[in-house]
Parts: sequence; C-alpha cells; structure tokens
Amino acid sequence: MNAAQMYESMGLKVPNKPLPYGGRPKYVKFAPGDKGEHLPAVFFEDPRNFRPEPGPLGEIHAWGLYPYVYDEPECDNEGRSDDLNWPAFDGVQAMMRQMNSQMLYFGGSEDRSPEGQFMKVLLDRRSSTGQ
Repeated sequence: MNAAQMYESMGLKVPNKPLPYGGRPKYVKFAPGDKGEHLPAVFFEDPRNFRPEPGPLGEIHAWGLYPYVYDEPECDNEGRSDDLNWPAFDGVQAMMRQMNSQMLYFGGSEDRSPEGQFMKVLLDRRSSTGQ
C-alpha cells in the first residue's frame, strides 16, 4: 500500500507537497537511499537559523517544528477554537516516514537521522544560550 492509498483508506486528503529545495536539505545529511519522503519541510531548513513560529495564542509547541495551519478549523459549541493553538501534526505522515526510513538509520547514535541531526543543533543552541 502506498502513501496515497493509506490516506484514502482513512478518509483523509492526500497531501500533495513537493519536497523543499528539490529534496536537498540545507543542513542535515540523508543516508544513502533516503530521499526525504514524508519528512516535514522544516527539516530541510538550516537549524542554526531556525526560528519557531508561535501558534495563534502566542505559544510554541513541539519546538515549533510543525505548522499551525489547518485545512478545516473546528470550533467547539461556544465558537472557540483552542485546538488551533496546537500544531497540525500529521500522524500518517510520521508513520510513513518511520516505516520507510527506520532501517536506514538503525544502530548507532540517535542523531544519525535527519530529525535527530536537526534536534541536536536546536538542543545545543539552547544549552549554549542558557534558555
């Protein structure tokens, strides 16, 4: 089953997003055979210059790695949309990424994967600034 079939079987829209920068990340290195499919666009950026965008209520969740953009905002009965303050994390995309790439980065340190490389820079940057 490919990714499009997986999304359709769950009644979800199939995301049609091209890879940023033609699939060539600015900082992280891919293992041979990894094309960056299903990797969120933020991991193609340079983590040394990354500035997280706060959500609608001014808070930053999940290190600001996921956008706060929803296709269909849902409000509760009182008209509030507190759920919009949480990142639009695509669980299916994360699952597909894990299934397709986990063996490429198996064994060794946790920062071998592009996600780990990116987060290592963010963590090092945070510890050096004392925040």
